[in-house]
Amino acid sequence: MTDTLRVRYPAAKLVICGDFNRLDVSDIQHQLNLTQVVDFPTHGQATLDLILTDLDHQYSAPRPLPPVVRSNHASILWSPAPTTSVPRETVTQSYRPTPDSSIREFGQWLVHHPWIEVTEPQDVHTKFHNYVNTTTEAYHHYFPTKTIRVHPADTPWMTPRIMRLLQLRNKLFYTDPAQYRSLRNRVIREIKTDKARHYPEKMQHLKQANNRQWYSKIKSLCGLQKQSPSFPCTSHLSPDNAAEELNGHSPTMFQTLSPLQTSLLPAFLPSPSPLPSPSTLPSVHEAEVANMITSFTVNLTDPPH
Repeated sequence: MTDTLRVRYPAAKLVICGDFNRLDVSDIQHQLNLTQVVDFPTHGQATLDLILTDLDHQYSAPRPLPPVVRSNHASILWSPAPTTSVPRETVTQSYRPTPDSSIREFGQWLVHHPWIEVTEPQDVHTKFHNYVNTTTEAYHHYFPTKTIRVHPADTPWMTPRIMRLLQLRNKLFYTDPAQYRSLRNRVIREIKTDKARHYPEKMQHLKQANNRQWYSKIKSLCGLQKQSPSFPCTSHLSPDNAAEELNGHSPTMFQTLSPLQTSLLPAFLPSPSPLPSPSTLPSVHEAEVANMITSFTVNLTDPPH
């Protein structure tokens, strides 16, 4: 259910709360990337009522309240933080659009260009550098660079074309309501179309060509982020010192164990006697096997249709 919600609504947040009794929720927290925020007893001295969420930064720490009526569980007050506004970090990306008109113009230039700077020089290195410089300059001319600001949380099907339509739609909201409604419907159709085409065109082939990249994109669509394991005993150390601490812990742990005494092991681990020779193995004849098989009771059943 949670995976379905995160795929359908990538910006959705989760809150799972209630009486968990004594259920171990560590696996749920790890798989869904959630945090358990209740840190006080709710039933006697036990913490049975939990809140698992990924909104722990947007809400204040829970507070215990008296039980309601005759309940023997404490109430929990979980309030939003004084400010829930999170600064939106935008990233500026550059790209070169390749419309059909520009491709045709670039192709015509390739055909009609005299290429004198390549044919006249005798030195092959000069020819190469002139060719690269000429084609690069033409490529930059016919396919100019454009920039767009994107948010790290944007879904992968939010293409620059859709972002431009969204900006134009927002501008028309106050100036032309009719055009705004028309463009709003167009944006909805464009998002629906690109969303349906994203997996077949951008991801499905990776399942056969690059499994690792396919799993990475699937986790990204589901809102799952890779987390590095944290150890409380090394949280105060730098990464290098933490690695040294963990590497040195294993040898000291094994040094406390006494050496293995093979003479004290059972006879079958390992076998104290050599394996029997083929001459000492029991012999089996085909007639004996046939007699054993014919003595079995066979229950007849209807054959599958």
